[in-house]
Amino acid sequence: MTSTLIFFLLALTICSTNSFITLRSIKYRNTSQLKSFLDDILRGNKNEGNEGQNGDGQNGDEQLVEKDPIEKLFNFFFGDVQESPQGLARFDSTRFPEQYPATLDTWATPLPTDSPTESSQILSYLPRRYRPMLKKTNMEYRDMVLTYRATVDGWDPTSFHSKLDRQGACLVVCETTSGQVCGGYNPKGWCGYGEYRGSVAAFLFTFKEGFGVAGDDEPVKLRKVGGAGLAQLDFPETAVAFGSDSLVVSMQGGSRTASCKLGSYYERMEGGVNSMFWGGKGRTELRELKVYTGVYEEGEYVPFSDAEPFALN
Repeated sequence: MTSTLIFFLLALTICSTNSFITLRSIKYRNTSQLKSFLDDILRGNKNEGNEGQNGDGQNGDEQLVEKDPIEKLFNFFFGDVQESPQGLARFDSTRFPEQYPATLDTWATPLPTDSPTESSQILSYLPRRYRPMLKKTNMEYRDMVLTYRATVDGWDPTSFHSKLDRQGACLVVCETTSGQVCGGYNPKGWCGYGEYRGSVAAFLFTFKEGFGVAGDDEPVKLRKVGGAGLAQLDFPETAVAFGSDSLVVSMQGGSRTASCKLGSYYERMEGGVNSMFWGGKGRTELRELKVYTGVYEEGEYVPFSDAEPFALN
């Protein structure tokens, strides 16, 4: 009676989800076979209670853990229960760091390959001064190399995208004619398909030098605000565009002008200043723009190296 009731409830559930035909075609050709399977589970459940006893009816050295019939059914159709962590607990900042906004209070440790000084050679490793900002990003423990240098590869969108499209996450470093260093972390890189690429892990940065505060070489990170949307505008006719106006270097017509207006897509500077350029200027000229990308083994999958279908942000 119990097995018949369980069979009826299971069959009703499967039918209601349009899965019964598939189940029968793969494993059970008719309902009698499925009923037989359920009977076996119930008989097995009773027998397991005696498997831990020896021939004299005494408990053996090892007792098998008795499974509930419903648990056995679930495990058969959907697989064994995963080990911890389970559910939403799996999506923490350690396993999936870029599901969370950029961290402001912890810093990454430089990698052995990081360069002690700034180098202008293509494929040179990331300078150590930039590594701390990559804490809790997908690039924290990955080697990064200089992939694009505007003064060598060209101040135009075509050259920019030919070097950087489908390279994955990257760090943009701008050097202004007045000596300021600033830029941003793009978690999803570029593909040049005309997309709005969203990420709450994106951030802009500069250094305290030039702002009249202590700790000149300490970075200042400005997190994404207003959700993930429009963290990066990825258009083939434009080079760098964090938000529509937060940090833009279009390079159209060979332009070396960078513009910055904070608040809509990225945090403002301390005191509510809406530009990270020295003096609060909205525009400045660049003498160099570099982009560092991750190092991947041959054949290794590069995250976000293609279009994001149906992405609305």
